[in-house]
Amino acid sequence: MYLRTKKYRKRPIVVEAIRYTDDIDKNALLKWLGRDGYFREDGALVIRTLEGEMVAPIGHYIVKGIKGEAYPVAPDIFERTYEEVSAPS
Repeated sequence: MYLRTKKYRKRPIVVEAIRYTDDIDKNALLKWLGRDGYFREDGALVIRTLEGEMVAPIGHYIVKGIKGEAYPVAPDIFERTYEEVSAPS
C-alpha cells in the first residue's frame, strides 16, 4: 500500500484580526475577544480556548476565526498568509 496525497487550496474567507501591541487598550482587547483571557506579567496575552491556553506575545496578531474562536498568529506568518481587504463602500 502506498500513500496518495492530494493538493488543496485554503478557501478564501474574511476574518477579523488585530495586532497586539504594547500600547493597546487591554480592556477593549479582552472585550473584543469575548472569552476568557488574561495578561501575564511579561505582557503576553493568554487566550483560553477549547484546545487549551494559547499565548500571544506582544507583536503577534490575534485572529477571530469563522466561528468566533480566537488564536494568535506570529507576524511573519500572518503577513504571508493574510491580506487586508477594504470595507464595502
